[in-house]
This record gives sequence, C-alpha cells and structure tokens, in this order.
Amino acid sequence: MTDRTTPDGVLYRIRPHASRLGRLLLAGGVLLLLASCRNFSVPSGSNIPTLLVGDIVMVLPFGEGPATGAPARGDMAVFRLPKERSSYFIKRVIGLPGDRIQMRNGRLFINGDMVRREPAGSYKTAVEFGSEKPVPKYRETLANGRTYEVIEIQGDSGYYDNTDEYVVPAGHCFVMGDNRDNSDDSRDLAAVGYIPLENFVGKPWRVLFSTAKAQMRLFKIIQ
Repeated sequence: MTDRTTPDGVLYRIRPHASRLGRLLLAGGVLLLLASCRNFSVPSGSNIPTLLVGDIVMVLPFGEGPATGAPARGDMAVFRLPKERSSYFIKRVIGLPGDRIQMRNGRLFINGDMVRREPAGSYKTAVEFGSEKPVPKYRETLANGRTYEVIEIQGDSGYYDNTDEYVVPAGHCFVMGDNRDNSDDSRDLAAVGYIPLENFVGKPWRVLFSTAKAQMRLFKIIQ
C-alpha cells in the first residue's frame, strides 16, 4: 500500500488493487471512446493550417466523449453534403440557426460584429512547379472564446472575401474552411450552402496519423 498525505498532514492509505482498478476503468473508457470513432482522410487543403492533406482524423459522433450533443460555433465538423449525401466534407461551424454571416474585406462578421483577428505570422503553402510561398496567417477568436488559425492566400481580396449577408435558416449551420481563399463552403450557396443539422456526422477529435511531409502530427488535438 502507498502512503499519501492530505492537506492537513493526515496520512491515509491507498490500496494497490483499488489503484489498478482505476487504471483498468480508465483504459476501458479510452477503448470505448476509440471504438466509437470513425476515421476519415483529408484529401484537400481547404482547412490548412488546421488540417493538412494526408491527415487521418478520428471523428467522434456528436454526444460522445469530448464532442457535445450538437455542432457548436467554432467546432470542426464532418457532414454530408445536402445535394450529394455520399460525399463527406470537413469544415468549421461558423454560423448557427438564425445567425447573420458576412465577409467584408476579408474580415468575418457574425450578427453584425467583426470577429477578432490577430496576425499569427505566415504559413508556407505550395504554389506552381512545386515551390512554396509564405502567406498571411491569422488567429480568429469567436465571441464564445473558441480560437483557431486561418490563412489568406490572396490576402483580403479573395473571391469570397466580400459577400452579401447570409441568414442561416432554422435547423441549419453555416460552415467555412480555415484556408479562406481555397475552400468550397457555405459561402457558395449553389455547391454547398447551409448544412442541415441532421447531415452532421461528428466532430474531428485528433489526428490519428498523417502522411503530410515534414510534419509531426501523431495524435494531435484538433482545435
């Protein structure tokens, strides 16, 4: 048995078999959590720098483990496209039912308020002929405290950096990629549009492993 000291100095004993039982229960809980995951590969760079091409991500169904019962603002989420339910996308939830979403000169506005954005250095991204160039990287922080990084390949003058105001319908969410100038997402109403809540599959939890070059991403937590 192991002696432990309480804050008031009184010793008490921990029985070894109780400690082993706790470890076994913890291990069993982890195994159950892993068994509930589905693994998805990331085929595109639409969520760089958060997710890279070649990442294999562990996705938890909403309501299990760290995933809440429904998509929350700021969550990365896997969903089926409304018009092609056999296709799975991974994007970040930006707007909830009833929200007003707009891009103005590269800045994100939610319900009329500009989302806080701070410079976070640069990110080297692939360009023509296999070369790389640094592009601006920023850290956005939502009103609920969720924070994540985005990149702007075309600065603040990309195709979807100035939009009309989107009003998210009841029972739907508005999603965007973290690679703001290279993402097919809810800003394109014809191709993607608003995502019905029933189309959401789960929340990416960790990178199981990655084939991305020169990246150490084993079991990396997904923000």
